[in-house]
Amino acid sequence: MTLKLKEDVGFSKTNGVGTLVLRRAPLNILDIAFMRELDLVISDPANLEDLSVLAIKAEGKAFCAGVDVADHTVERTEEMIQVFHRLIARLQKLSVPTVALVEGAALGGGFELALACDMIVASERAKFGVPEITLAVFPPVAMVILPGLIGMKKACDLILSGKTITAAEAERLGLVNDVYETDLFPAKSGQFLERFVKLSRTSLQLSKQTLMESARYINQAEALKCVEEVYLNTLMKTADAQEGIAAFMEKREPVWSHNPVKRHS
Repeated sequence: MTLKLKEDVGFSKTNGVGTLVLRRAPLNILDIAFMRELDLVISDPANLEDLSVLAIKAEGKAFCAGVDVADHTVERTEEMIQVFHRLIARLQKLSVPTVALVEGAALGGGFELALACDMIVASERAKFGVPEITLAVFPPVAMVILPGLIGMKKACDLILSGKTITAAEAERLGLVNDVYETDLFPAKSGQFLERFVKLSRTSLQLSKQTLMESARYINQAEALKCVEEVYLNTLMKTADAQEGIAAFMEKREPVWSHNPVKRHS
């Protein structure tokens, strides 16, 4: 199924995979209107129905070269920040797993958009960076996310220098899950997404939500208690968890119900 949207944004659903496409080639610069349109797509519950995974990709030579510099003026900065941060927060809170498919440059806000996804796969020609410091500003989202992913010293290196790193370096730092040869990227990234389609959507979404919640705890004992409560009182009461165990014991393929489950309070 393909939805009719403005020319800047594409969205389709095929066999449990949702694909959101940035269509402002060649650089896919994010302006306020473009970010509002992206937010509308991921905020519509109908778009997330029957999804096992949501992929974000781009047309053109860059994944996204950042937020429009014209929207950084004094008159427009507040609106730009509010719209962009709402988009990032919405993306981070999605119930389905999200994957950024990065084939070109992901810079500034484009890198932050990719960082807001649960996973990133990249082609070997991809590059990443937050060059805002060269304009005498800083990247708010990256400042919050990067230290937790790569440590403060590496985060300082990227944010305070504004340097760009290769896909291989991003993978070494733990920012990218897999790097594929450019010619093989469509097939390999498709295989990456296909792994999630075979799983129970019920358990996928509950696992993601619980993982994100447990990460908020500083104390490991408290985090484990949180995960334990969900496991015993929510997960193990779902039809799919019971089916998964039964299918393994009976040496057969599981038949998932994919029934939605309400998050524990």
